[in-house]
Amino acid sequence: CTQRPTHIPVIAMANSSHYFIFTMQNPDDRKKIVKATGMPQFMEQPGGHNFWYWKVGMQNPVLAKLKL
Repeated sequence: CTQRPTHIPVIAMANSSHYFIFTMQNPDDRKKIVKATGMPQFMEQPGGHNFWYWKVGMQNPVLAKLKL
């Protein structure tokens, strides 16, 4: 769990299997997630209480909403 994926070592990203992507203001952070997952949807900000969920093997990420 991090707010700055650009500082995560590549080995940690390569061994991750589940991703919960909330709003990331820095485009470099979003680019690193896209590069690690191959999911270009992560360049889009989910906004509000929404987030992207993706696990290895899924064709596309799911846009979900955090219920408070």
